[in-house]
Amino acid sequence: REAELLSKRYGFDMVQLPFNLLDRRASETGALARLKKRGVFVSVRSVFLLGLLLSPPRSCQQNVNLPLEAVNEFYQECQKHKVTPLNAALGFVLQERDISSVVLGCASITEWKEILWALKQPRATLSWSSQTNVQAKMLDPRTWQINSPLESFAR
Repeated sequence: REAELLSKRYGFDMVQLPFNLLDRRASETGALARLKKRGVFVSVRSVFLLGLLLSPPRSCQQNVNLPLEAVNEFYQECQKHKVTPLNAALGFVLQERDISSVVLGCASITEWKEILWALKQPRATLSWSSQTNVQAKMLDPRTWQINSPLESFAR
């Protein structure tokens, strides 16, 4: 909603939004389609939700603001369909036709090579939606109280 309002008010021709398997708000509200229709270049980030979607939750991640139950559901769905979390997370975002570009982050050359490899694979798509009530604050890493993303989300 904020991106649409700001784009209208200031005439932005490009916006960057969070978008991933757990955070579908921009698509579900129709914002992506409306922005594209107005000619706004939409770049998405947080595809891996700060790495949370790429590694199974561990017991040390007990912060109430982390969407751990939803991430566990996601992992079970990936196992059920024999899809890697990386391929599922990328496939979900890349299939969205109203997105112009994707900003990807990684912590090492090895992770970058894994991303490049995954981009060359057939696109994995899951028709999955979390059964867990994922509140907006759970999708905002600024509310997470963890020591270090690298420490907590290491593979």
